[in-house]
Amino acid sequence: MKFQIQREQILSILQKIYLVSIQRATAPILENILIKITNKTDLLIIGTNLDIELKKNIKLTSCSENGETTVSAKKILNVIRSFSPKTKIDLILKNEKLLIFCKQIKFSLSTLPAKNFPSINILDNQKEISLIENNFKMLLESTYFAMANQDVRSYLNGMLFEIKTNCIHVIATNGHRLSRAKCAISSNIDFDYAIIIPRNGILNLVRILENTNKTVKFNISKKYICISVSGYTLTSKLLEGKFPEYNYIFEKNYLDNNIILVDCTMLKNALKRISILSDKSNSIILSLKKNCMIVYIKNIFHEKAEEILEINYIGKFIEIGFNVSYMLDALNTIKSNKVKIFIINSKSSILIEDESDFAINHIIMPIRI
Repeated sequence: MKFQIQREQILSILQKIYLVSIQRATAPILENILIKITNKTDLLIIGTNLDIELKKNIKLTSCSENGETTVSAKKILNVIRSFSPKTKIDLILKNEKLLIFCKQIKFSLSTLPAKNFPSINILDNQKEISLIENNFKMLLESTYFAMANQDVRSYLNGMLFEIKTNCIHVIATNGHRLSRAKCAISSNIDFDYAIIIPRNGILNLVRILENTNKTVKFNISKKYICISVSGYTLTSKLLEGKFPEYNYIFEKNYLDNNIILVDCTMLKNALKRISILSDKSNSIILSLKKNCMIVYIKNIFHEKAEEILEINYIGKFIEIGFNVSYMLDALNTIKSNKVKIFIINSKSSILIEDESDFAINHIIMPIRI
């Protein structure tokens, strides 16, 4: 095996695939990535942890020698990263060593046989859909932060994908907050489907997606999902279990006169300032009265901070506490200048929406104050 490639081209790929290889590596071969040349110009790089597989296909500009091997993902990443920007790198497999050359620099890395590298194969019947890449990126970035992390309820450690009537809904929750987003599917479908993609699969997708109009292709089977875009293909096991019913939360009696309309940037800046004094609970209090919001905090050290904001609100007086990080995560998805916050009372969840885009919704449970 022999090929030449630009540092930046291979570095960006290795950075993404390395993060798959280091997750739950239970055998030496899983700490490696597979590098393969076919047809003299087709480069394939793969990383896996048996639950998730990420691969990238690249068309090389110059002819190479076919071959394949596996090498430590961490070592090759650090080697490539150490080279000067905009340099060409030569990689040669010789006597079971991967030789890496860059100008006057030479590395020799140990390898393991490619035949021992595991792969994930989807064998059963598959459902196929497609989306525009920037729409899919918007769905994930608007919701992924609400996923649970290492919750005993395994189905919360991932994201629900619901496909129905030519629309895809994605939902994530940790039991204290819930985020939902939706968009139209570019391909006509004649089936409804619901799957849960695990947290690590979603996080790896967020890293590879870009703001383009390219097509993202999904192949969904009973136990796996395969997602392809821009030369990347991510295959992930699906989580088992029933995702909790969530639609009833959005059907609560959010009264029209209890709607807060506020400048989103102003509210975010106030939350960031006041939360400087937050403690481990990360809680902050909103005090509401006609056309006025007071954002304030009292921490365990008896320190205080407050900021008064002018808002549009004609409802009753309410004081309600929240996790400030949850609030900021939701507000960061708002694209309009104004954000709508629907509130019932101090003990009920709130609903956060963009003033002009109803495709993204956030539910946040209050904190006891």
